[in-house]
Amino acid sequence: MPTDVTAEQLILAWSPSNLLGVSGMGPVAASPGWELPPRDSFAGLGAAARYLGDDAALPPGSVPPVCLEYRPDHSGALLVAKTYSTASRRPGQYQVHALRAGAGLSPWDLWALADRGVLRDDELTDPPADLPTLSLTPVRRPRISRDPDDVAELARLLQCLNEDRPYLIGANDQDQGVEAIQTLLGYLPIGLARDVPVSTFVASASAWPKGIGLLVRPFSAPGAALDLDLDPSHPTSTPASEAYPPFADQLVNGGAGLPALRVRSLSDVKALLAVERADLATVDLSTLAKALGTPFFDAVLAKLADHPHGDDVLRRILADTDAEEALATRLRAEGPQQADLVAAVVRALGEAGTAAGRGPLQSWILQAVGEDAFASYVVPSLVAESRTGAVEVHARDLAALLGRTVGVQDLQRFVFEVAPERWGGVAEAEFEGALRGDRRLSSQTRELLRSQPAKAARFLDERLAAEALPATAVAWALERWSDAELPDLVTVLVRSKAVPHDWVVKALGVRPEPVARQILATQWPAIAAQLGVPEAISGLLSVPKKSWWSGR
Repeated sequence: MPTDVTAEQLILAWSPSNLLGVSGMGPVAASPGWELPPRDSFAGLGAAARYLGDDAALPPGSVPPVCLEYRPDHSGALLVAKTYSTASRRPGQYQVHALRAGAGLSPWDLWALADRGVLRDDELTDPPADLPTLSLTPVRRPRISRDPDDVAELARLLQCLNEDRPYLIGANDQDQGVEAIQTLLGYLPIGLARDVPVSTFVASASAWPKGIGLLVRPFSAPGAALDLDLDPSHPTSTPASEAYPPFADQLVNGGAGLPALRVRSLSDVKALLAVERADLATVDLSTLAKALGTPFFDAVLAKLADHPHGDDVLRRILADTDAEEALATRLRAEGPQQADLVAAVVRALGEAGTAAGRGPLQSWILQAVGEDAFASYVVPSLVAESRTGAVEVHARDLAALLGRTVGVQDLQRFVFEVAPERWGGVAEAEFEGALRGDRRLSSQTRELLRSQPAKAARFLDERLAAEALPATAVAWALERWSDAELPDLVTVLVRSKAVPHDWVVKALGVRPEPVARQILATQWPAIAAQLGVPEAISGLLSVPKKSWWSGR
C-alpha cells in the first residue's frame, strides 16, 4: 500500500504587502515548514516560479492556460500550479501554488491533486490566512490502452531523457498535449516516471531544460525544434536513434512483468543504454544482468562476439550468480531468435584465450541454449559462420552434436581440437579432409582409424560410389601422407572394395624398405586378400619381421 507523504505549501502572488513585508510578487501564504529566505520574492522556488513575463505577447482578450509542473529532485518532488491573473489591472500577473513533498509522488499526483483542488489551479481573490502541512497519499498510475504506434514517440522520449535534454511537444489544444504527455508517461515504470520533470505549459523551449515540456500555441514562443508536433494540419515527430526503439517496443508491447519493466529509475535507463557504448569487461555486473533481461540482450551478444577478450568477459559474467542466471535464461528463451549472434559468440570463443579454456565456455553456451534448440537453430548459423572461415571446436559435446547434425561436406569447414571417441560424422569429415589434403587428422580420429578401420572403409566406399570424393584424392593421399601416417591409411584402404586393388602395393613399392616391411608385416593377409592371392599362397609369402640381429 502507498505510504503517505508529507508536503509543505506555498502561494506566491502580487500583493501590496506579502510575508516578506514588501509589495509586489512574493509569498502571500506558506505552511509552517516552508522556509522563506530574506529578500527572495520567489521563496526558494527559483525558475519553478516563472510563468509569463510582463512583456508576453498575448492575443487580445485571451487567458493563458494553467501551467501544472512536476519537478523531481534528490529529496522528493515539487508540484506547482501557475495561473494567470485576470483580476489584476497589471499585465503579466499570476499566482503560484507550490507543494514541496518527500519521495513517493509522481507526475500522476500532479493531475490528481489539481483535480481535487488540493493544488490550486484557480485564481484566488484573497490568499488563505493559514496553509497547513499536508499528508498526501500517492495515487496509482492509471492503466492505458497500449498502441504500437506510440513506440516511435516513446523511443524519442527515452533518448531525450538519456541525453538530459527536453522532450518538447507542440499543440494548439492544451488538453490534447496533456493527453500525449500522460500517454507517454503511462508506458514508463512508475520508478522511472518519478524521475521525469513535466510541464503542461512552457513559454519557450529555453525555459524548460529537461523532461517533458508542452508548448501551447499561440501563448508559447514559436520556432522551437519540437520532438512531437500535434498540429492537426501537419503533425510530425522526430525519430529516435536506433538504440531506443527496441527498448520502447518492449515497454509498449511487452506487457507487465517482463524484465524491461523492472527499471526503477532514470539512472537505470541510462545505465542500460550505456551498455551499448561500454566495454563489457568493465560494465557493472548488476547493470549487465539487468541489460540481459531487456532488448539490449542482442547488443550484449554482439559486443561479446566482437570483444578481443570475449573469453575473459564471459568468465567474468559466469562468476556472478545473477549475471550468469540472466544470461542463461535469455539464451534458453531467445537463443533461437538470436541464432546468428549465438553462433558468432561460439566461433569467437573458439579463437580467444588459451586452448584449455575454450572448450568449457563453448560447452556452457551449448547447454544454456539447450541441445535441441542449438541443433535446430544455432547449428545452421554456425555452419554459415564456417563458410567465411574455419570454426574451431574445443568442446566435446559440441563436436558430438555437430557430428550428428551436419553433413560431411560442411563438417570439413570446422577444426575439431577435440573429437568424439566414437566413429561418426566428425571422424568421417576429418578423414575425408585429410585425404583431400585440406587438414591433418586429430589424435582422436587417427586412433579411430586404427581401432575401427572397417567403418572408415565403408564410409570411403560410400563417398567414392556417390562420386562425392574423387578416387584421385586417395591416390594423392598415398603419395602425400608421411611414412609415419601411411600405416593408418593402409589399414583402411586394404578393407575398401572401391579402391583399386593394386594401389596399396604400388604405393609401398616407392616407400623406403623399412616402411614397406613394417606395413607388410602387419597388413599382409588383408593386402593379399584384396589382391586375390589365395590364403595358402599368402601364408607362404608372408613377410617376417626383421630380427634385431639381421643384417649383421
